[in-house]
Amino acid sequence: MQTCEQAIASGRFRPELQDPHEVAQILWSSRHGLVSLRIAKEHDDWVQWRDVQATATRLQDVMFTGLLRRGRASLGLTGGELPGSAPA
Repeated sequence: MQTCEQAIASGRFRPELQDPHEVAQILWSSRHGLVSLRIAKEHDDWVQWRDVQATATRLQDVMFTGLLRRGRASLGLTGGELPGSAPA
């Protein structure tokens, strides 16, 4: 929650995204969906699963592109790190 509050306060998110609880729920539910689907459907033959790490990174990129005011490039992010966090 604190990270969402800080990102909102810094003006990184689009102006209509001002509720830290809502932003946290958006981010949490997207990751939860990825993990839940992998657990529930892991052995279903009709799903052609991709690498979970790569998919999680892509999901994160897509989520932040939608949330951020100008996208990841304007914040100097190159992939995998969260806004406000130190690169790994």
